[in-house]
Amino acid sequence: MCIDITNTGEVYGEEVVQLYISDTYASMIHPVQELAGFVKVSLGSGEKKTVEFTMELSQFAFLDSEMKWKVESGEMELKVGASSHDIRANGSFRISSDLYIDGKTRGFYANVEVKP
Repeated sequence: MCIDITNTGEVYGEEVVQLYISDTYASMIHPVQELAGFVKVSLGSGEKKTVEFTMELSQFAFLDSEMKWKVESGEMELKVGASSHDIRANGSFRISSDLYIDGKTRGFYANVEVKP
């Protein structure tokens, strides 16, 4: 997911851009939303940058009732903002089929690239 951020002020500033994920329906109880990635971005006055988050499918895994790491099919929501209460962009996608993964290889935070 990508988002553009701009410093509209007259002085240098910094913004923490945060990515949250939500599973709209799951067979097990999940947090309402989970922090999936973040980055602190420095911006000069009037400067604009693009923040791009890239996630691994394994980041959507959870422990099922048999204590196996499962990526479950269904609708996932992505939200980006300065905090969980200050969401500025959102999107969604669908995972088409269930998958079990090795918990040792599970991803926890998205890779982040900041582009000028």
